[in-house]
Amino acid sequence: MIKTPYERLDYCEAMNRISHELKTPVTAVKLELQLAKRKLDNKKTRTETEQEIFERLNSALGRLETLMERIGVSVMILGS
Repeated sequence: MIKTPYERLDYCEAMNRISHELKTPVTAVKLELQLAKRKLDNKKTRTETEQEIFERLNSALGRLETLMERIGVSVMILGS
């Protein structure tokens, strides 16, 4: 539990760093996923499994992005 303004500042700084550090790998995965989608879309035939895998990965990436946004919002609220 955060008790003092200094603890709040430390917590906000830590959450800010975590959010920032997650952005780079998430962006890289997102780009790779977009490239894979293009290749998948250009294939004449694709299996249902390929489509399911893409959808699961895309969904997981979306959840990560939502989590990062929530961290950012909570840091803004606590920091004010």
